Parts: sequence; C-alpha cells; structure tokens
Amino acid sequence: MEGATLAISQINKSGGVLGREIQLLVEDSANDVGTGVQKARKLIDRDQVNALLGDVNSGIAYAISQVTNEKRVFHIVPGGHTDPITGKDCKWNVFRVCNTTTMDAAAITQTLDTQRRQKVVLHHARLRLWPHLAGGLR
Repeated sequence: MEGATLAISQINKSGGVLGREIQLLVEDSANDVGTGVQKARKLIDRDQVNALLGDVNSGIAYAISQVTNEKRVFHIVPGGHTDPITGKDCKWNVFRVCNTTTMDAAAITQTLDTQRRQKVVLHHARLRLWPHLAGGLR
C-alpha cells in the first residue's frame, strides 16, 4: 500500500497517466475467492476502474482474471504464482509481474537434486520443500 501510494503521488506530480491524475481505490479480498471476485466486480462496475492490481493469492487472482477479461479491464497480477494465470488460460488483458510455480521449481530443483542426491517434491500450497526418499517423505 505504501509503495502504491508513493508511486501514485509521484506519477500525479509528473502529470498523471496520459495527462490524467490517477487514484488508488482499495478493496480487501479477505483471502477468499468469492469475496475477491465480488470486490473486483464492485471496483469495475460501481467505481469504473480502468485497471486492477491483484491478488497475491493464486486462486483469487485466477478467478479475478476471469472477471477482468469479461469486463475488458487491464489486470496486473503481482503475486499469483499459479501457471494458468498467464499460461494456458491467459487472457489478453492479464499481465503477471511475478514468477510462476514452474519457474520456481525449475530454478531450484536441479540444485537441490545435485547437492542432496535426492529427488525433490515441491509442495506449492505452503511453499515447502520435501526431500523424497525411498522410505517416504521426511
């Protein structure tokens, strides 16, 4: 929030975007897909926003991307790492500014496998790394 507020202040001091001052409207998805979709629709329908930034939760960001596509609103995903957001289900209006889970796995798996001589299972829901051993998980 502080970063966005500072950026908006600086952008507006420099003449805004295409000569128009920008305004930050904030809604909380409450870490719930239904609430996130409802708040996105509210921002688009009631407040007539031209762009939406969110959500950092992959499931919520993915659900919101369906709404922003339907409503034809520019959508930036700052932290939804799940691949389909900008992979096979990517929409023309959705842009991701974070890495994907596939990128995370590709970046670390070979190193862990080489250093530990073990297979690695990435458990995305909690972002935990579990060495997979012959006797099971430990």
